[in-house]
Amino acid sequence: MASVVHVLNRSLKAGLDVSPLEALTGRRPRIAGFRVWGSRAWAIKPNRQQRKLEQKTAVRRFVRYTVGGKAYRILEDVTNQVFERRDVLMEENPAKVET
Repeated sequence: MASVVHVLNRSLKAGLDVSPLEALTGRRPRIAGFRVWGSRAWAIKPNRQQRKLEQKTAVRRFVRYTVGGKAYRILEDVTNQVFERRDVLMEENPAKVET
């Protein structure tokens, strides 16, 4: 819920030229850190989980932002566990399939 409120406060409202945060502070909000929910994310494993000759990243899904932090919460599809990671690469525009 906090992620939704975070995004809505920085989004333009219908009929207005400013976002709620901009109306409150007088400055345009920074939206460079926004990511597409559900996109594939490659998270670097912590050093204690890395082994020789194994992959250093794991493919997961972006779920939400952390509250009060600079990390992302990502979901591992196989075990349905949610992890917080800062070092994440995201594929926000999936490849199109030709039919």
